[in-house]
Amino acid sequence: MQYIVNATFLINTIKINIGIIESIELNTIQDVIKEVEIELGIGIKNEINIKILTVRDKKNQINIPKSKHRMLSFTDLKLLKTAYKCRKSCILVTDDKQIRSIARSFQIRCYTTPLFIAFMIKNNLVSKDNGISFLSNLKEYYIRPKDIEIILKRIKKWR
Repeated sequence: MQYIVNATFLINTIKINIGIIESIELNTIQDVIKEVEIELGIGIKNEINIKILTVRDKKNQINIPKSKHRMLSFTDLKLLKTAYKCRKSCILVTDDKQIRSIARSFQIRCYTTPLFIAFMIKNNLVSKDNGISFLSNLKEYYIRPKDIEIILKRIKKWR
């Protein structure tokens, strides 16, 4: 399974606890790396296990309606095209509602950061304690902290 991530996920993860993703390989596009490096002022390629993906196959292009283009950045469009090409074997991790809405309409599996951390816990990619700690700290930065509360309640019930 490929995990394709956007800049917000990477920025939040680096700020909260970069160690939470040390055991998995993440995938993204070069534009996302540039956004993160500009936002944080650091080079990240050597800090995390990340593979840069490119879309060259014209056959598998996603056809996003023009009316939705204005709600997405160039980077968002490229990320969606990349995820679309890999849609049968990937999870797109983004907290952007517009991207998630479009991704779902093209059968791209898409998780928010809190849902992805829950997925990692459920699949033993991260311990329950580390996942809960990460999500608790993320509440300070996250755009929808109530979503984190819901996920935390669900996780705490797991054995």
